[in-house]
Amino acid sequence: MVSPVSHQVATLSIRALVPDTAPPPLDLIGLVAELAPIVEARCGLEIGTETLAVANLSRRAWAIHNARSYAALIGRLYPQGVPAGAAEVSGAMLGAVLAALSPRVLGQYVPGGGDEEPLLVLVGQNAQHLASGAGTDLATVARWVLSHELAHRAQFFARPWLLETLYASLAEVIAARPATPVDAVSSLLSWLGGDRRLGELGPLELVLPERAAASLARVSAIMSVIEGHADWVMRTLPSGTVPGDDELARVVDQRRSARGLARIVARLLGLDAKARQYERGRRFFERIEAERPGSALDVFERAESLPTLAELDAPETWLARVGAA
Repeated sequence: MVSPVSHQVATLSIRALVPDTAPPPLDLIGLVAELAPIVEARCGLEIGTETLAVANLSRRAWAIHNARSYAALIGRLYPQGVPAGAAEVSGAMLGAVLAALSPRVLGQYVPGGGDEEPLLVLVGQNAQHLASGAGTDLATVARWVLSHELAHRAQFFARPWLLETLYASLAEVIAARPATPVDAVSSLLSWLGGDRRLGELGPLELVLPERAAASLARVSAIMSVIEGHADWVMRTLPSGTVPGDDELARVVDQRRSARGLARIVARLLGLDAKARQYERGRRFFERIEAERPGSALDVFERAESLPTLAELDAPETWLARVGAA
């Protein structure tokens, strides 16, 4: 048995599919140094910039970096390995997915682990494209994106248990594998056709056994908290931190609500689920802060404080539970 995904094959696939275009120059280190204390003050969580690397990557470099990261993560979550040959197929598929994602990703925080150091990334070419569409400049978009990713850094740096909790739930989901490839393909077609039985994670929910349902719900809830909190932090920074932030928010929301072919591609890549996580999580934080100012920090007190999916949609139930603890 071998590692489930060949990152070497994924890298070859990416090199064949993604042009090697240099990102536009930008002083990321200076921007992070300026923004980090502002984000820290807003979310109440330490960022730890002294141990954080930053990089302005090309689309290709972003995809290759993630090929290594995801291959390592999958190997950790799926330690039993796969038959020879399957890793190469999985690697080619991973490379193709990352190549398709590479024009859409603006930034990313990579928590690191093992031999990988924590890294905050801006995909400069994509940020420049968004700046042109929003009628602003690259530095302004970079401030917007970096604020979001610095919030992620704060979550994982200040609360190390958060990543371990997420990984543990993911491992439980992966342990309950789909029944057959035919089931997976059938479910995918049903999902694209609008099957109403499907929830947060799309076709995966139809091919996993019932014992994985609780873990799936946990993963979805944690991701909604992670993404929604960062989105809330980014959108509630002091006025002037990101010039024209309202217009940027409008453009970004428009990107997340693609239609037609773009919508189908988004569903295939899981981008629509991610957009729902942003919105559901952000609304949760907006509502608990309106009801009980300062309660956003209580979400990250300990693993038991994280809201469930049901509580994300009914924040008053989370407030009652945590307030009574």
